[in-house]
Amino acid sequence: MSNRTPDGSLVLVLVAPETRKRMLGVTLDGFKLLTGKTIEEHLGAFLTDNPVSVVNDETGAQEVAYTIRIPAGAGFVIPMGPLGELGLAHARDGILSLTCPLVLVDTFNGILRDEMIQTSEPDQVEHNGQVLQQFFLRTTPGLEVGFQLPKLGALRIGRPS
Repeated sequence: MSNRTPDGSLVLVLVAPETRKRMLGVTLDGFKLLTGKTIEEHLGAFLTDNPVSVVNDETGAQEVAYTIRIPAGAGFVIPMGPLGELGLAHARDGILSLTCPLVLVDTFNGILRDEMIQTSEPDQVEHNGQVLQQFFLRTTPGLEVGFQLPKLGALRIGRPS
């Protein structure tokens, strides 16, 4: 799979815990209960035609891999309940902008340090009345960064080789 499309969009793989549980014939989605929408609804138009795949992590827990396509200048947010929002956007030229609530800044600084680049953009932005920290990342082929999100579990973002 190509990392960029002819229109310059950035192609990434987003891996999230499987939050749907089937009990007594009823399927409950923890992500939807927390945010009001399924993760597919939050990703919306950014999902590609590639099939969503379910894989097992090293502990045997199921994870879902979504292939997403983000045009330059576009992005989306993933609500994280009372913590706020996690935002992903294709800033330009394959540079990913990641925004997170201020309470996660130290965690993200440690995880993203090797991929971060300096830009002239502001370090903090406001969205929906909340101040968010903004990071800019190189998205070189083979990139994979992961982090633990409270109540949601581990989330990984990667760029196919």
